[in-house]
Amino acid sequence: MLYSALLSVIQVSLSLLFLSSIVGKGLDSADFVAALRLTNLPLGVVPAVAALVIGCEAVCAIGLVQGQSPIVPVSFTIATGLFATFAAWAGWMSRRRPGMRCGCFGSSGETLGTKSVIRNIVLLAAATTGLMLWGKGHSFLPAPSLAYEASLLAMVLLVSLSQAFWRARPALVLSLRDALGSGAEDR
Repeated sequence: MLYSALLSVIQVSLSLLFLSSIVGKGLDSADFVAALRLTNLPLGVVPAVAALVIGCEAVCAIGLVQGQSPIVPVSFTIATGLFATFAAWAGWMSRRRPGMRCGCFGSSGETLGTKSVIRNIVLLAAATTGLMLWGKGHSFLPAPSLAYEASLLAMVLLVSLSQAFWRARPALVLSLRDALGSGAEDR
């Protein structure tokens, strides 16, 4: 029972993390693409690598929450590969170009450094734990169905709209001074 609960929490948590990452890159991928260019990849390869990373994240975001489907351990394996690669890349790039923005969740302004490496190592440990628990317990997540997939789509839309609103919020919110000033001018 404990293994099943922990497995389910890891599945949902990592799925939401990957979903957030995909949506962030979808809304604004400038920092992510710039970071890939600074890796010294040939310019023609950068779009392919960006698409590959986002594709792998999408497989993980969807695959990790598919209940007892055989795609779940495949998704955990892809996630461990991504987190190991991201940790190594973040360590290498933070030494090569200190203060470089990573674009991991779109243009969040986060820079690469020790924090990025540690976060990815913790996520690697979570994905590895999920993969090991896969054989020991059953996930509490339901088996895939049309209703379940529709719920996942609704979750994707909710996260997308939430992130879009959060990024646009500074332009949408007036200060008290602006609100009072515009009303006073009309009188």
